[in-house]
Amino acid sequence: MLTSAMNDQNWLRGIIYYIGTFGPLWTSWETSMFFESRYTTVDYSHRLFEVVRYLFVSTAVVHVKSVESLADPKSAESLVFTCAILCESIMHLALNLELYFMGQGERSTIKNH
Repeated sequence: MLTSAMNDQNWLRGIIYYIGTFGPLWTSWETSMFFESRYTTVDYSHRLFEVVRYLFVSTAVVHVKSVESLADPKSAESLVFTCAILCESIMHLALNLELYFMGQGERSTIKNH
């Protein structure tokens, strides 16, 4: 991935490409770990929700290709990658909204999450 963009002429483009593809995936993992370490959910609906979130992340990972492929306007790789990350972010937002409005416990702590 990064090696396809690293050369003498386009080194800045390669760094931006790496941050642009790795950043959203890192953020997805990080927010998932923060939520799992703070709150306990032991029902099947939340487990199914997490499976769908991981499917979106895995779809994004599968569609990380070379810089030339993602820069090509005729290629669907960048669109699929962006849509998968967007859907995962929307699911994370829904999880936080559920926590905000339906969470049980100390309300001030939940709202300051």
